[in-house]
This record gives sequence, structure tokens and C-alpha cells, in this order.
Amino acid sequence: MSSSVLHHSLCLILFLSLLLCLRASPNVVVVVTSSSQGGDDKQASTGHVEVSQSGLKASGKVSQRTQVTEGIEDVKRLETFNIQPNSLSISGLSSGAFLSVQFQFAHSSRVLGAGIVAGGPFYSALGNAFTAQEIMVHPELISTTQLELFAEECALTGEIDPLSNLRHHRVYIYSGEGDTVVHQGVSKKLEEMYHTNEVEVVRTVYNMKSEHGMPTLKQGIGCDKHFSPFILKCNYSASGDLLQTIYDQSLVAPNDEDNFVKENLIVVNQKEFLPPIVGHFIGMADNAYVYVPSGCQSKDTACKLHVHFHGCKQSYTAIGDEYVMHNGMNAWAERNNIILLYPQTKATDVPLNVYGCFDW
Repeated sequence: MSSSVLHHSLCLILFLSLLLCLRASPNVVVVVTSSSQGGDDKQASTGHVEVSQSGLKASGKVSQRTQVTEGIEDVKRLETFNIQPNSLSISGLSSGAFLSVQFQFAHSSRVLGAGIVAGGPFYSALGNAFTAQEIMVHPELISTTQLELFAEECALTGEIDPLSNLRHHRVYIYSGEGDTVVHQGVSKKLEEMYHTNEVEVVRTVYNMKSEHGMPTLKQGIGCDKHFSPFILKCNYSASGDLLQTIYDQSLVAPNDEDNFVKENLIVVNQKEFLPPIVGHFIGMADNAYVYVPSGCQSKDTACKLHVHFHGCKQSYTAIGDEYVMHNGMNAWAERNNIILLYPQTKATDVPLNVYGCFDW
């Protein structure tokens, strides 16, 4: 397998994180990174996927256990699956939502759409963790004009894909009226940036009285509550709505959020895709999750691929498999043959990332 050009910063390796950048080449390896809230967003990436001219392939080592620790045993080899070309989409919650936007802008030629739950504009933290904390509650500090100029400069120098690719994307934005962590105005700044780039479809949901978390039909805590695992019982499926938006309303709704096969959620060794030691310095856990629908187990079936980034305090090292089991996405994946990749972070003291957030 040939890899892409890996753009990295030695300073981030030593002090914050290493962000490996997917570049335009026939075959690429994409690696997820995490760190404190700030970081060099231009280089943000996702999980391990091989992208070739014939399509996408997900591979790695897996275990049949769904509740995992860092010292996982009985690891088996994951087969290669048949992934539809041009079917890659992304989504995320909170820090994972901000990261999704960075990836979408940086690699817009590879992605067909994004689902953003409690996220904000491209490079909104300006590479600074303190700025990140400020803009989440003070959207008036965000200048979309400045961010757009920066994005245009990055595109001109080849650091990110041409912004014109965004015109063909389909995006979903969710922000609860009661969100006390990421102010609704931050998400509206993202919407503004999408419209500036003439994104084809921008669906927004701003009228739910929810706190900060992932809205579901019936899973989790009260819709207006704010504590772990940040899964909200709102009688509304953000997962279903965002996937329907991205895939142009072509999906079939599952009968129930629990209507998926738990054994199809498998554990992938993501550490093997990072150089030795580096995994710790970028705050990535040893393992990630992949949900492989029953219909995708056969190599004869071409399936879609969706990558979802969790929020802070939601990795398996913090809450086990609770988030990946109950965010409402697996049932949609099972019903519609969508393979789900759930990259995982871990909390670290050095670099400082005590909540296990993705870097944005």
C-alpha cells in the first residue's frame, strides 16, 4: 500500500500533536489525531482507509470484543470490504464536529458531505487552544471573512483541496437552543461559511431545546441535561437526519434505534497505523471501532463508508463502548449498508488533553 504525502509539524510532535495530512494520490493512508482544543487545523485528518482508483478499502486488526481496554488480546485480521467509490462521508460531535469541518475543507475532493453536531467554522480556533475556548461561547469573535481568506490562501498553496469542491457537498448542521458549551451562533457562523462557498445543500436544525450532546430518539440522558455520556434523549435522531441529508434522502429508516447486530461492532487496532511512540504524543488510543453491517460482510456487496468523530470525554477509554453503541447511527448503518468507522482518542497529560478531545 502506498501512502500519501505526510505533512507534519515537529513542534506539534514534541509538544501537542502530529497531524498527518491526506494528499492527492492514487492510494492513501489517512490517520486520525487528537490533542487539546487548538492545533494546526490545516493538517487535520481521519481514520485508516485505503483509497484507490477502484474504490475504498477498510482494513486492520480486530477483536470480537466490544468493551475494550488498552491491553486488548485475541486480535484477528480484518478482511477487506467492498466500498462504493465516492461514498465517503464524515460527521462528528463537539470537538469531533470541529475536526470534521477541518477534514471536509482540507480534503473536499474525497468527501461528499458532512454532518456537524455542535461544531463551527474551518480554522475557527486560529491554531490556539485558548482562542478555541473563547470562540465556543463568543461567536461574535469569529470573523468568517478572515477564515475564508485563510482557506483561500491554503487552497492556493495546495495545503488544502480547492474550495470549489465544496459546492457539490451536502451538509447537515445541528445546534441545540440550550447548548451551554458551543453557542448556537458558532454553528451559524459555519453555515455562513458554507453559503459563501456555495455548498449545494445545507440543512440546519436550530429549534431543538437540547443541551450539548448527541440527540437520539430514546437513548441517553434528558435532552436538556449536560453530563456524561452526552447522549441526549430528544425524541429526534440527529444520526438519521444527518445521514439522510448527506446521502440525498436515499436511505431507508430503521424500525428502531436498537435494530442492529451488536456483534457487528468490532474493534480495530489503530495503533498499527502510527509510527512507534507517536500514537501517545497525538493522543490516539490503541484501538478504534468499526461497525460492519450484515449486508457488508460479503465482498460481493458494495457499501458506503462513513467516519464519525466522538466528542470530548466520549472515547472508549473514558466510557467504554457506550457512545458507539447508543448514538443512534448503527441501526441506520445496518439498514442501509453503511460501514461506520469510529476513531478513538485517549486522555493524556503530555500533551495536555485531559478530556480526550480531537484536535481542531
